[in-house]
Amino acid sequence: MLKGYILATADISMGEKKMKVGKQKSLSGQIAIFWVDVSSKTCKVYSNKSSLHEGDIYGQMTVHKSCHYDSWNAIRRLNPKWTGQYEDYPRGRCTFNLKNHRFFIYVCPLVKDNKKAQDNIVKEFHLQKSKYRFFYDDEHYVLQQY
Repeated sequence: MLKGYILATADISMGEKKMKVGKQKSLSGQIAIFWVDVSSKTCKVYSNKSSLHEGDIYGQMTVHKSCHYDSWNAIRRLNPKWTGQYEDYPRGRCTFNLKNHRFFIYVCPLVKDNKKAQDNIVKEFHLQKSKYRFFYDDEHYVLQQY
């Protein structure tokens, strides 16, 4: 559980990013890159996750330091059915929006109508009710065969 939100300020003249902790309510949750096995009944989530404090500031977002490409070899060992490339399976990213103080979950559209997968994502990253929002329209997470 984090005490306060992470807020970012940018000092353009110095080219540096500074972080400070605001005096807000406690916030729990993690940022991550992840895949969801929607072909299984359990809709298991496989992730590379970290706390907000370990993330990178990218615009108005705190994001996980790693990318799908770099995490794929370790993740696919956890699911023997996955023998293809990282972009062949439903994937997403859980970020934290610094402006709205909400977790933004960008995910493959196959998860849009899959309540079990959505619930598992929320549980995997310990997200509080009403402190997150799903986005299904980012073409980066659309599977090529769909």
